[in-house]
Amino acid sequence: MVQETIAIAGAERKSGSIIAQKLVRLNQHRLLLLSEDEDQLKDLPEWLQQKSASGPEQINCLKDGCWEADIIILDIPFSSHAEVAEKIREVSTQKIVFVLSGDGQDPLSTISPVEEWQDLLPNAKLVIALNPLSSPGTMLSGADGESLNIIAEILKKLGFEPIIKNQK
Repeated sequence: MVQETIAIAGAERKSGSIIAQKLVRLNQHRLLLLSEDEDQLKDLPEWLQQKSASGPEQINCLKDGCWEADIIILDIPFSSHAEVAEKIREVSTQKIVFVLSGDGQDPLSTISPVEEWQDLLPNAKLVIALNPLSSPGTMLSGADGESLNIIAEILKKLGFEPIIKNQK
């Protein structure tokens, strides 16, 4: 069985860190922690930072890390959405991009997070968390049913309760 590679941009942020820690414990995926600023990853727990045969790899280039990944997880501030999307657009084509937007969505936005990200990454298979992972049920939305199910299954293995809200 080929091991899927999951890249996390924003592993130093709350939800990204929680997912990274749970994925390391699950030990079923190759894990890449992405940050263009090495200092940001220093806030991760020390045991998570240690490189070992089964531990995560740290990559200081979003584009390179996303190129290697089968699934890309983004836990980034709203103000960085367009910048990050520009950097990964060409390497996210036909890949699952799971966006954790529940705790940073622009409250003044007139379009949904799914529409916003589909405009930014038109060739990616987008799955959006519509609420924080700390909620009793994590609501997922996206246009690709298979990608929604893949992310829901991963979240279940990690101990979350995903709810597929709709398929746009």
